[in-house]
Amino acid sequence: MSDATAFTDYRDRKKLSSQGKSAEELVKKHCVREAERRGIAFHWERIPDARAAGGRFTPVAGDFRMAYAGRYAVVEVKETTAVHKLPAKNYSRDAISRLYKHHLSGAIAAVLVRHMPADVWVVMPIKHLFDNVVTNWSTLDFPHFESAEIALDNVLRPLFNV
Repeated sequence: MSDATAFTDYRDRKKLSSQGKSAEELVKKHCVREAERRGIAFHWERIPDARAAGGRFTPVAGDFRMAYAGRYAVVEVKETTAVHKLPAKNYSRDAISRLYKHHLSGAIAAVLVRHMPADVWVVMPIKHLFDNVVTNWSTLDFPHFESAEIALDNVLRPLFNV
């Protein structure tokens, strides 16, 4: 591999690895606060991104896993500049299928979409994305929230209501 090719490969991986990181960082901060609040009964983990790591990891469902009192949730975080939609190019069918399997096994499985121009968060159920193969998913029919914390609280409500 030439130096120019290696640099281009590095730059492309770096760009991929920073996509959506600000949204994921906000979710991570909320998970840390939730762990402090709920104590040892709450566990969370950030799942490494296989694509951003240049394929060194096996792809797995979601960006975050959370567990509380014998229940678990898997959450995918997306960030887009598109207004009122999530472009299908931002979320592959394979990734949707991996998260949908968790939904079928009884997990809470949701997609948090951060619309950057307005900094609005939308919670979309994975079943909707799995059932509708389109070029763009409209986010207008789903709950909108003003922060990651409020959106994540909405997603995790069934997890904590034991």
